[in-house]
Amino acid sequence: MKKMMSLILILSIVSGCASTGKTNHTYLLPNGYEGSITVLFNIPGAPRLQMEGDSSIIPFETTKIEALQQTDYGTYAYAVTSRVKPYDPEADYYEDTNQFYYVNESGERKPIDPYCTHADSYGSWTGSSGKEYSFITLQVTSSQCSEYFHVNGNENYKIQSKEAENYFMNEFD
Repeated sequence: MKKMMSLILILSIVSGCASTGKTNHTYLLPNGYEGSITVLFNIPGAPRLQMEGDSSIIPFETTKIEALQQTDYGTYAYAVTSRVKPYDPEADYYEDTNQFYYVNESGERKPIDPYCTHADSYGSWTGSSGKEYSFITLQVTSSQCSEYFHVNGNENYKIQSKEAENYFMNEFD
């Protein structure tokens, strides 16, 4: 009986220690963009994220990546911020509350269906200077929207994002 009570106490302590947060990002993408997108965090001199209510606003721009120019995915969307970590406050688990929008030249937002998005990866790297950078990579499509895409993404977009990660690691360190 004593062992059982100890086990119950330990389990209740351990389960009570896990914290849950919300992702709370609003991604603003160039109208019609399809492919992987990356948000880079802890970039010196980059702007702070603006807020709308509880949501961090993340506007994207595009660049051409030389290693991808011979593919259909030569243009890459990215955003940089001086914010140190992707999610604030940090938690053990996150409820996905992200919103995605296409933005036209006039600044008008068009919602992107969640089945047209895929959460790909989250990670960090330490640069040669010893500074740690974090990133989030996601995928967005307008031509492959489905539950399958939402869960699995597109393999070509994964290849695109790996080339982009190499590019950004060199660009920002």
